[in-house]
Amino acid sequence: MPKMNGREMMEKIGSVKPGVKVLYMSGYAADSIQMRGLDEKGTHFIQKPLDINRFKRKIAEITAGS
Repeated sequence: MPKMNGREMMEKIGSVKPGVKVLYMSGYAADSIQMRGLDEKGTHFIQKPLDINRFKRKIAEITAGS
């Protein structure tokens, strides 16, 4: 995303729709994600390349709390 990063986008969306669920996905190494501050408790993340079954399980995990 050329104008903002994922965290900034999540904050903007959250200001309009509080409580929206977000799933970050990235091809960056996990330690890079931690350095970017996306490893906070309650932040959902999945690593690329995506495996369809892992992706489905992650979506089910996130939406189960709805």
